[in-house]
Amino acid sequence: MENLKKKSKEMRLELGTISSIAVGRPISPEDINPFRELNDVEYAKYREEAQHLFRFQSIIQLFSIVQLNLSDYQTLLEEYFNEYIKRTPMSYPQIDDMILNVNRHILNYLSAARTFIDHSHRDLSEVYGKNSDRYLNFKNECSSAYDNYFSYRFLEELRNYAQHCGMPVSALRFHTEDTDEGYTHDSLSVVIRRDEILGGHNWKASIREEIERLPPEFDISPYLFEKMKCLKKINYAIFKGDLPRLTESAEYVRQLVSPTTSLPGIACIIKTGWDFNARDGDLIIVEMIPVHLADTIIKGTLSSV
Repeated sequence: MENLKKKSKEMRLELGTISSIAVGRPISPEDINPFRELNDVEYAKYREEAQHLFRFQSIIQLFSIVQLNLSDYQTLLEEYFNEYIKRTPMSYPQIDDMILNVNRHILNYLSAARTFIDHSHRDLSEVYGKNSDRYLNFKNECSSAYDNYFSYRFLEELRNYAQHCGMPVSALRFHTEDTDEGYTHDSLSVVIRRDEILGGHNWKASIREEIERLPPEFDISPYLFEKMKCLKKINYAIFKGDLPRLTESAEYVRQLVSPTTSLPGIACIIKTGWDFNARDGDLIIVEMIPVHLADTIIKGTLSSV
């Protein structure tokens, strides 16, 4: 019994890949592809670097959601625009569905942007404190975006309008005109009616005055894309103080897994040992390596550019 207890404490650590993960069954030796053994010092170093990446995972993911929502919006408009230039006949119910989808994508984008800001505010204040440089840099960048960009403060309020009053977009405008050069120019505008949104919401007085100076109908798309430029600067302010250290961690993880690229599957740490509860005594635990987080940092996704 003494020998069995001693054996149960031993755990072999290996760098490798896992080819597949099946729901409802344990990982088997056929699923994994070991590359080389890791000693305790190497594993401790890996855990230190990986935990540094994981600490910022939620903010990285939230900003990615914001970007993906705006990208989906742009893709949707391109789809509708391509249907138009093919001169595909469009019925009223079809156009109504198009407006609904456009509103859905805009709300997803604005809601994700607000969630990103709120979570970043909480995380930075709890981890570093409200008097820290990291928190103050974040707050200053948020204030700068609000003070200097109408699109930022307008869309902040438009999200509140959509949450409590109604959908922001009233129409899609497909337009064709002949140019002086003899070409045909097609365009698509996502239309907000100024007086419609003003009449149904208690806007801040300063923003109401700015909206009143807009044309009766205007395209919201330029404001959505300008807001993303502001959010990128805010995102960079969040990570600026930690970026050198994060880059070190990301490069370490990338270098660690680089020899496994010739193997099938996803890079991981494979832990094998003895399990009294297993029928054959074998225990296999797989710890996924955050390569995707490392790539996000190395590729410069956190940059303000």
